[in-house]
Amino acid sequence: MLHPIGRLPPQVYWRRRLLLVGVVLMISIVAGWLSFGASGDPDGASAGEPAAATSQQPAAEDPLPGLEQVVPSLVPTDEQEPEPAAEGTTLAPSPSSPEPGPCPDEAIGLAVGSEFGQYAAGSRPLLGLNVTNISALPCYRDLDIGLQTWGLFAADGTRLWGSNDCYPDPSVPNVALLQPGQVVAFTIIWSGRTSEPTCTVLRQTLGPGSYILRGYLGNLVSPDAALVLS
Repeated sequence: MLHPIGRLPPQVYWRRRLLLVGVVLMISIVAGWLSFGASGDPDGASAGEPAAATSQQPAAEDPLPGLEQVVPSLVPTDEQEPEPAAEGTTLAPSPSSPEPGPCPDEAIGLAVGSEFGQYAAGSRPLLGLNVTNISALPCYRDLDIGLQTWGLFAADGTRLWGSNDCYPDPSVPNVALLQPGQVVAFTIIWSGRTSEPTCTVLRQTLGPGSYILRGYLGNLVSPDAALVLS
C-alpha cells in the first residue's frame, strides 16, 4: 500500500490517493451539514427555543386582468365585398344605351302657327315653327336655318308668300341632339305682303280674309294652320 507498483512514477499514484481521500472527506462534511439542518427548526430557531410567532398573511392574489372584448365594427364601409352568385346562374352584362343616330322624318313632329291667329291687314304677324322629337329615343337632326320655310296660301291653294323668296337665309348647318319630347321653336316676322320665288314681281299688301299658313323643314311639311286678316 505504501509502495505503489505500476508502470507510472510513484508520485502519480500518491496524487490519485490524496485526491480520492479529499473527495471522501468532502462528501462526509456535506452529509453531516444536511443532517444537522434537518433536525433544527424550519424557521432557523435553535432547539428548545420557541419559534418567534409570526403572523404571515398569505399574499393577496393579484386580480386577474380584465378581458378586453373585441367587438367587430358595425360601421358600414364604402367597399363591400360582392355576394357570390348562385351556382348555375350567369351574370348578365349591364345593358348599355345605344348611341343616338339621326332622326328619321317619322320621328319629327312639325307645327306652324302665329302668336294670336288673327291680325289687322297690313300688320306684321309673328309666325312660329316648332320642331319636336316625337320618338322614344334621342336622335340628331339638322335644324339648318336654310331648311326652315314658312308659306302662306289662299283658300284655293294659291301660293301668296314664302319666307325665303326675297330674303333667303344662308345655309348654316345646325345639328342638334333632340331628347324624346323636346321641342325647338323658331320664329319669323311676316311683312304682311305677297312674294314669289324670283322676287321680281311687285309685292302687294294682303287684304282681309282667311289664309292658310304652312311650315317646312327640308322635305317635312307641317299640318295647315289658319291665319285670319281683318
